[in-house]
Amino acid sequence: MSLRKCSVAEGEVGQMMNSQTGKPFTPGDPCIEFGVSLQYDEAATAGTREAVKGVLASVFATERNKNQAGSEMVCFLLFLSLIIDFPVSCYR
Repeated sequence: MSLRKCSVAEGEVGQMMNSQTGKPFTPGDPCIEFGVSLQYDEAATAGTREAVKGVLASVFATERNKNQAGSEMVCFLLFLSLIIDFPVSCYR
């Protein structure tokens, strides 16, 4: 279900109104679309993984960041590296 074609406004007593018809908004309004699907996008997933790997590589390669990064940042980046199978070593 998608409401992307609906224009809803607040009425005088707080009621949701269909701006296109001027009538109270209902689940049966014709602007509501059914059958919308979300799909997995392999290219977008691969691109995002590569971008995150690039960020991780630059963060862990910079000596300044190795020495000054807060422990929360390091833990977060290690967590991300586990999700995307990126090898990380934390040696000083």
